[in-house]
Amino acid sequence: MSGRKHRRKIAQAADALKLGGAELAEVARGDVRMVLQQDGKDVVALISAADLERLESLDRRTAEGFRAIEAIWSRNAHLDPEEVERDIAEAIAEVRAEARAHKSAASHT
Repeated sequence: MSGRKHRRKIAQAADALKLGGAELAEVARGDVRMVLQQDGKDVVALISAADLERLESLDRRTAEGFRAIEAIWSRNAHLDPEEVERDIAEAIAEVRAEARAHKSAASHT
């Protein structure tokens, strides 16, 4: 993430064709994100190519995450959800008990 602060400018969608070169240059540099409104609602945003690349990268990462979740679901489709929940609850209880035991042992040394 760039950590860069972007200014947000608002223009009316009907005036979009009237945007000047200076305004578009601000967008291209990534200094400004131009939001076009219609009837007081945001309808379009003009962003820099770098912002677009970041957005598309996030979209790809999100899609990859959902593909991974779907693959896990399909590998486990034959399992009873209630049994899985019980197994998970048992595993969590075991980990917490081990953590408490470890903490208790550490405080007694």
